This record gives sequence, structure tokens and C-alpha cells, in this order.
Amino acid sequence: MVETAEDTGVVLEDYSNLAIANYFCYESGDTSNLIIEQNPTSGTTVFEDTEITLTVTDSELNLTKEVNFTAKFSKFIGINDEILSKIKLYPNPSNGIINLDGYEEVNAIKVYDFKGAEVCNFVVDQSIIDLQDLNSGIYFLEIELSTGTKHRTKIILE
Repeated sequence: MVETAEDTGVVLEDYSNLAIANYFCYESGDTSNLIIEQNPTSGTTVFEDTEITLTVTDSELNLTKEVNFTAKFSKFIGINDEILSKIKLYPNPSNGIINLDGYEEVNAIKVYDFKGAEVCNFVVDQSIIDLQDLNSGIYFLEIELSTGTKHRTKIILE
């Protein structure tokens, strides 16, 4: 039996940049006055339907915003590491133009925002991915390989 994320859980990432990118706009780029708390904390093993809360406090403006989202996982069975190792996305962070090495091994890409809503999808037939129409922020790419397996990765658009 193949273990999946639903069976074993996954180690939670640090989503503090997600909170900054999507809920605060600092023209100066100075985020030193922000206090970001994540619950559960990064490094914690979580399972399907775990609620994650990000609390961002701006100590200078005395303003607090809270972001809640729920962990969702997909089953990844037998991803071919040899094929996956040929695929490279860069630069990351990006201005919206992303180079895709190994695009011959990719059938399609779906792009999701931080809430998990699909914002675009396309069939891959070239080595350049144009996401310039999307707003700055963090996105998740679901890459469907020629074998039918899927891989997810995070990309930051500036």
C-alpha cells in the first residue's frame, strides 16, 4: 500500500510570507514592524482538513489581521523521480515570466491562489510560462506530467 498525505500527514511549511504578500502592501518593502504568528506552527505534522491561522500584527499602525485556511492534500502515487528531476521552474520569485526546463515532460499546468481557487490553467507546449496577468503574491502550480502524475510547487510573483 502506498502511503499518501491523508494517511501520514505532512509537515507544515512557514506561511508567514503568504500573509505579508496577500494582506499587506508596503511600498518601501519594510516589514520589520510586522509580527506574524502561525498556528499550528511550521514544522508541525498536519492532516487533511487542519485549519491554519495566520495572525499579522502591524505594531506601528496597531492593526491586526487574521487569515484562516484549511489544509488540503492530494494523493501522489508513484511520482517518477527521474522525470520530475528534469523539470525546473525559474526564476522564483518571478516577474511573471517563468522558464520551464523539461517542458516536453509536462502535459498541463493549473495555477491556484493561496485560498486554493484555480486562477488559470493551460496546456504546456513551450518552455516559457506567462503569468504576468496575475497579481503579485504566492501561487501554487499543479504540474501534470506526461505519465499522468501530478506535482505541486509554490511560486512567488513580484
